[in-house]
Amino acid sequence: MMQNKIVTMLLLWCTGLGALYGEKVRIHCDKVGAFVYVDGLKKSVMGEKPRVLILSRGTHNIKVVQPIDEEWQESESIHMTVTKPVTKLTFQQFHIEMTSKPIESKKHSKHKKERRFIKQGNVVKDVKIERQWQDNAVLPTLVKNWDEAKKYCEMLVLDKHDDWRLPGYEVLQTIIDHSEANAALVDAFVHVSEGFYWSSTVFPANPKQAARVYLDLGCTDSSIDKSEKYKVVCIRGK
Repeated sequence: MMQNKIVTMLLLWCTGLGALYGEKVRIHCDKVGAFVYVDGLKKSVMGEKPRVLILSRGTHNIKVVQPIDEEWQESESIHMTVTKPVTKLTFQQFHIEMTSKPIESKKHSKHKKERRFIKQGNVVKDVKIERQWQDNAVLPTLVKNWDEAKKYCEMLVLDKHDDWRLPGYEVLQTIIDHSEANAALVDAFVHVSEGFYWSSTVFPANPKQAARVYLDLGCTDSSIDKSEKYKVVCIRGK
């Protein structure tokens, strides 16, 4: 059933990278699972964390698509010129409005950025949120349907730990680095590679389907039959 009112707030903060590289656009969204299309191409799916895109300077078509139950609700396309310091897009029942205002630039830290992901034996540790990712030699050939993937993680014993689980699609998004022009898997991983991975996320509208995430790009498909076979990686911790 279509919800009467969906409001998605997107805050795009543009900082100049020079004419060659375009503008870095950091996107915040309060609706998990909303897709952002730029010039007709799917560029990002929104989760809890902000996404970063690189857009060339000039005018772009921006569209937001939000899955609601078994239907898709999408906004009209709008033209956004990537030059303004702050652009706020409001998505409300097929309509986007755009406003902007200048802000003071933020000072960047001069300290060297600490590594968030560290390879340790058969796992990669996310030191920021105390999470461990499976990263052993079985992963390149590990392909299962959704039920098999979920059971595999629940039964996994790795590095003397038996509390592994299949990650949700938002969690899978955390190991994709969106800070550069081309999104990519963070470089700490050895055995997790590019491709579609199962997530534990199942939407109530269709319990026979689940979400998959394409690691390296960050694209999420939310309506995939559970009988399909894709790659698997397990996590433990938060």
